[in-house]
Amino acid sequence: MAFAITENNGTFGLRGNLTVGNAYILRKHFELIFKTKEMLTINLSALDSIDSGSVFELENLRNFAYQNHKVIVFVGEKNSKIKGAFLRARINILQNYQKSA
Repeated sequence: MAFAITENNGTFGLRGNLTVGNAYILRKHFELIFKTKEMLTINLSALDSIDSGSVFELENLRNFAYQNHKVIVFVGEKNSKIKGAFLRARINILQNYQKSA
């Protein structure tokens, strides 16, 4: 399935296959959104697949938020289709994270 980003009431939903080929663009997209927003919620529950490279790009996005005193929340930890990639990468971005200013 093709990759898509949707927004519903301030929550951004990711759909389809998130690969290293489109994850960098995704990260840059959300970094630009952070220019006007203090908080982002990204829902991963509708992803069909994710690879380890994409997990690292999501971690880079989380680090960007931390460094810029922004709040980012990833939801969708019950999506069994993506758990393996996070385990292989040994990264857990699915815990709520925020940095106080």
